[in-house]
Amino acid sequence: MSVISINPKILTATKKPANITCKVTSSKCGEGEEFLVTLRNDGKTAARIDSVELFSKSFITKELRVFRQGFLMPGDPCGFFTLEAGKEAPAIHYRQALPCTATQITSHTMTVIELPKSEKLLLCGFTQGRKYEHLFLLDTAGKGVTVSAQTLLEGISLQPGESLELEPLLLLESKDYTYLVETYADLLAEKNHARVPKKTVTGWIDWQYYREEKNEKDILLNAIEMNELRKKGYPLEYVVVDGGWCPYASEWLEAGAKFPSGLKKLSRQLDKLGLKLGLWFAPYITNVATRVVKEHPEWLMLDDDGKRLHRPGSNVGECHMIDYTVPGAMEWMRNIVRVMVKDWGVKYLKLDGPATAHYVGGKLHDHDMTTVAMITETLKVIREECGEDVLIEGEGLYAPSVGYVDTQRTTQDNKPSWYNPDRGTPDLKENMKNDMLSAFMHGRLWHNHRENVILRDFLSPFHARVGRKDLMLTDNELKLQLTASMFGGGALLLTDPLAELARTPERLELAGTFLPHAEDLRVRPLDTFNPDGSQPALYHATVSRSWEEWHLLGVFNWDDSHRNFKIPLNKITGGGTWHAFEFWTEKYLGRFNKDFVLADVPAHACRLLAIRKDLRRPQIVGSNLHLCQGAVEFEKVAYENNCLRVSIKHFLQKGKSLWLHVPRNFALAKTDTNAKNMLVDDRAREIIKIEFDGSRRTEFEFRFKRG
Repeated sequence: MSVISINPKILTATKKPANITCKVTSSKCGEGEEFLVTLRNDGKTAARIDSVELFSKSFITKELRVFRQGFLMPGDPCGFFTLEAGKEAPAIHYRQALPCTATQITSHTMTVIELPKSEKLLLCGFTQGRKYEHLFLLDTAGKGVTVSAQTLLEGISLQPGESLELEPLLLLESKDYTYLVETYADLLAEKNHARVPKKTVTGWIDWQYYREEKNEKDILLNAIEMNELRKKGYPLEYVVVDGGWCPYASEWLEAGAKFPSGLKKLSRQLDKLGLKLGLWFAPYITNVATRVVKEHPEWLMLDDDGKRLHRPGSNVGECHMIDYTVPGAMEWMRNIVRVMVKDWGVKYLKLDGPATAHYVGGKLHDHDMTTVAMITETLKVIREECGEDVLIEGEGLYAPSVGYVDTQRTTQDNKPSWYNPDRGTPDLKENMKNDMLSAFMHGRLWHNHRENVILRDFLSPFHARVGRKDLMLTDNELKLQLTASMFGGGALLLTDPLAELARTPERLELAGTFLPHAEDLRVRPLDTFNPDGSQPALYHATVSRSWEEWHLLGVFNWDDSHRNFKIPLNKITGGGTWHAFEFWTEKYLGRFNKDFVLADVPAHACRLLAIRKDLRRPQIVGSNLHLCQGAVEFEKVAYENNCLRVSIKHFLQKGKSLWLHVPRNFALAKTDTNAKNMLVDDRAREIIKIEFDGSRRTEFEFRFKRG
């Protein structure tokens, strides 16, 4: 029986209801319980209801630890936070879902609570979000911490005798955090008919380096470089043109002066190179100087005073918002998408901004439709016009996007800075944390997407802030970014000018450490709800192949100084003796049968361990070809009659290495291979390093003798 009791009540109403009754029904939902609230107007006058509170629970405790998920939109920080009774709530460096006091934070759509004086965790989450915005308000005012669940109805009218069914709320208890969030994601996927692509998006996007300053020539030059990389085996498919390709960044059927040939011709040129065009599209806001503002002012959202809702600044400049509940507006957008897809040949639509934040302070033309319901209708139309073959990337509110988008941004724009140099708030640090804590959604709701990975060791002249030059990632930060991106799952787009990047081939070749994708990787944080309030630093994935099952452990130092980490080996493996090999330092750490310490991990750095069971015979313990250390690049590994056979298939095999553990009662007698320039380094006791230049498919046959 849950500690939460569902006791709905009307919180606020524009027009006070005379007599609203709330009926609650519940049903078993897996190991949890799902609650459905129905409102009925038993009065004689209409009511306009703004918000409903489904429950409010005060936990009388000094501290309450919670997981806050960023379902509001990409960049909304997710993580583990400690709320202390009678003190201010933790600072969240992003928009809240509603105005909050100093003692309040919100968690959009779902949250996980560590129940006081209990070993159990409680997940509270709405399993649909097509019509309404849902949030959990956490308040530290008073002697405890209060958690309440709210559904925002935005003044929907309820006529006398009329009923309104809200969207269901799930309560689920378990000791296992991973079980809770993965079960929740599975339910969301089932109820909302999630779309999960067959393979992960790869390619190149212009935004992080060029911003709005790119032109047609820049795109084509990078496409030509991409084609050359494809010939070498790089699995790159999409070229994504981001903001700035059209006038005012919102004249959607007109290419700007920097694209004189037009998008249709560009798409055809890419097609000849074997590449697909992706295009940025932000139809919810429009620059004040655009044609639609001049020709259809009735489509613009108004505020309570009947004036146009206005934003002095946005990613399209000074802007107004489009109200898609006004007749004609939706067909206007439908036609734009149809032209992009059917005429121009766009294969990837980067959909920016299906977010409620744009519409705060506004009033929809249809007073009985919520902002979320309007967004859902736009997503439905866009999906219809894109059909099954065009991928849609979502970049806004999560819940209504399930079932309509193929990929979903789970982080804000990637930046070459650990901290924002102007505000001191986390940049890359925040992105990578959000990325990995969102991994439970990848492969269930959609494919996650972080927009890009930054590999360059040179500055961008277009990305500088006023009075500052661009920044670069340190070597440690670069490697942490790559590891976290692989662990987070999802789309991986290069973003640097490829000809320039090729001048430092060791940077470009880092792409080979995370491509191709390990499509079946499922990553979970190990150290959740830490008593000191820190974010998880240990992320684990089990890799299973026909020849072996092993573990990957990412150790992430979010701090600004060196740290030691205790590795919970038995929690990961369940017991036994195991080899540990670290990818980035290329070090064999040893054999372990109990927890051990990984010492001196530098600030902003990570370590990636492959943990393999000790088989007491010659075996592979490490590889520097791919971050997964065998999950992608090994086609087959077999051991029989003192012979270890390894088949490697990967597009980058120059200057690569394998590490073999050879017990003392074995010795390497002979090696047969089609690799070139092979060097056997057997100076270290029981560890043999095999250096080689391979082909697309490289075969090794290592023969051992006993004694």
